[in-house]
Amino acid sequence: MPLNQIKKLSEVFIKKIDKIEIDANKCVRVRSVLSQCQACQTVCPIDSIEISNERLMLPSTCLECGLCTAVCPTNALRWNNPPLLQLYYRWMNQSGQKFVITCDPMLKSYRDTSVETVPCLGLVPAELWLALGQRFSEIQLVCTPESCASCEVTTGFAQLKKALTEAHLPEGLVYFSQSVQNQEREIDYDRRRLLSGWFEEMKETHTIAVKEMLEVQPAMTPFEKFERYVRERDQLEEMAEEVNAIKLSVIDRLLQDTLIYTDKRQILLDVLKQHEKLNTTVEVQLPKVTKDCTLCKACAFLCPTEALYIDEDSFILAPSKCVACHLCEEICWDKHITLQTYPAKILQKKYIFLHQQPNV
Repeated sequence: MPLNQIKKLSEVFIKKIDKIEIDANKCVRVRSVLSQCQACQTVCPIDSIEISNERLMLPSTCLECGLCTAVCPTNALRWNNPPLLQLYYRWMNQSGQKFVITCDPMLKSYRDTSVETVPCLGLVPAELWLALGQRFSEIQLVCTPESCASCEVTTGFAQLKKALTEAHLPEGLVYFSQSVQNQEREIDYDRRRLLSGWFEEMKETHTIAVKEMLEVQPAMTPFEKFERYVRERDQLEEMAEEVNAIKLSVIDRLLQDTLIYTDKRQILLDVLKQHEKLNTTVEVQLPKVTKDCTLCKACAFLCPTEALYIDEDSFILAPSKCVACHLCEEICWDKHITLQTYPAKILQKKYIFLHQQPNV
């Protein structure tokens, strides 16, 4: 191979890969001028992220701390060094019950290669802290408020505390220290193992509702009209169920190829699947629609995760794909949509009918 071709090939291999991947089409501010989202701009330590109607840009002075990727709900800004899902699988497959993590500046001070490291601990989102809290009995953060105060990533510690709070981890599971060797306190492992084992053994029970068939005596002439009404009503309900089943099968075919989750939602769904008890304690936000909705389809058209589907008489939500970006709520001209809090168990539902026009 000629020398010039080898040089070009080497340039391809050593070409810098952006640590933060940008997909402006997923940014709610790019998708609509009505969006009020400022999550990435608020958390940026140098306050220099540019968002317009057509583009989302990071400046050349970007610190590459990754905080913006932790707060972006739609993967418009996505950590790529390595990707968040790769970090998740690598960390969850570690041996032992203790997880130690620090940031790049702290790692340079003592060079312990056994410690996991990220540019800033604020990069780790709440969903990943939740997963780590289920996997490990002890999480040590080699980081202190004092060390963060002198760091150029000025918003990192606040974002870290916010993510830990949103993860709702058991008290005492996470603690801070100056180094791996210096622990600030002893942990009662026996008590923790006992509680963990007890919660793991708890299984959610399901009750089965049994319908009793009531026999109606044909000789009861005064109730003939009522019986006929009940029969006709039941027949109409059965027909409506068949129509809905057909509709859902069509929706399945339309959406099954686009069932792609954001990194943080994929992690959350994985954790909820492995730990059923979390389905009742973890909460998520989903849209609720009033009966006056006109089914204009604007929200479904602009939804960055394709969680909404609207036809002539129905408004349908795929709850597992909704990341509560608030765009549907903000663009609804008549304010028929609001976000409400639900137990995470609702994410198990394939579809939810948010609104249906009454049958004529």
